Amino acid sequence: MRIHYTRQIYKDVARAINPKGKYWPFDTLFTYSFIGGSMFQRDYVRKGIQRILDEVPGLRIVEEMGDNPGLIRISFNVADGSWSYVGTDCLAVSSWLPTMNIGWYDQEEQSNVVHEWLHALNFSHEHIRGINFDKPKVYAAFKEIGWGKSEVDNNLFHYQEHHYDETPMDVDSIMKYYIPCEWTVDGENCGYQNKVLSIGDINRLREMFPDQKLKDLKAYTINNIIKKLNENT
Repeated sequence: MRIHYTRQIYKDVARAINPKGKYWPFDTLFTYSFIGGSMFQRDYVRKGIQRILDEVPGLRIVEEMGDNPGLIRISFNVADGSWSYVGTDCLAVSSWLPTMNIGWYDQEEQSNVVHEWLHALNFSHEHIRGINFDKPKVYAAFKEIGWGKSEVDNNLFHYQEHHYDETPMDVDSIMKYYIPCEWTVDGENCGYQNKVLSIGDINRLREMFPDQKLKDLKAYTINNIIKKLNENT
């Protein structure tokens, strides 16, 4: 059971965990394209994207209308769950392959679309720090749905502090999984999941993609993005 938790208000505080070295230039125009998908599936993704854009005026995401692949390429393999590459890791994926998959549908809030797009924008899972897991119980629970130890480790336990820029944990972040309290040792930061962007998510996105009110924002090609990233290192 997943509980829609009423979010706590964090005034002017950005809360997130972001992998170092995978940030996009703040003025990137994110184009996206679809690999397959019905009209319903595509509209579902569009609605989720709009939920982010409504909160982050400096973020530019547009659909690639021609045959050209977008920076973010979205497939709809229902057998593959919902996932995304993180940040600029998307650039290493061949242009005919997806960088994101939407494999299930939460028609009310498009929560998985928002979650996966935040991965693409360089957000990691919020629950990889701040929760004292009872690991044997977690491994046993995920084994029932076919996840092996490495898959569980990658999604829940791979936290290494020096690899991330981070703020205090945001228990209301859309990047936090629903964690049953019986999976924890102490019953802290568990038992609920937010299905919408938290105030912490929004403030961090606004820091990463400030509203520049640019009149003529040029879309970056993959090569231009790589060049700009190299200039900043």
